[in-house]
Amino acid sequence: MPVVIIHGVSHVGGPTLTHLTPAVQDCVAAIKELCLEPKQVSVLMPESACPWERGSVIVFVEGLFEKPERTNEARKRLADALAHTIKEWAKAEEDEDGVKDIQFVEVFVKRFNPDRDGFCALEIRYKAGT
Repeated sequence: MPVVIIHGVSHVGGPTLTHLTPAVQDCVAAIKELCLEPKQVSVLMPESACPWERGSVIVFVEGLFEKPERTNEARKRLADALAHTIKEWAKAEEDEDGVKDIQFVEVFVKRFNPDRDGFCALEIRYKAGT
């Protein structure tokens, strides 16, 4: 399942970021060729290594498995839709601390072939009551 990693928003207040995660998940799921539900999309917003470099939001979509229906056009639409989703989120939240620092959004949708690139997913089950 894909992971959307959003750099450049960690300086924004916590409650404001809670609105961004479901918007991004819904955005990805709206691209029908991806055949994904919102709950299948992970969204990460790591702390910035350079907190003084505000202004750009850089988004990487990782782990989006290659499938015939996930064409170049579908990936381009995903990149465009994510950029617009973040832009609309920023405009809607512009009165919150740090949001007006965001001036630019870039989105990179990376291909991933689990057979060629390596992949493993494990479910962890714990004993009842622990």
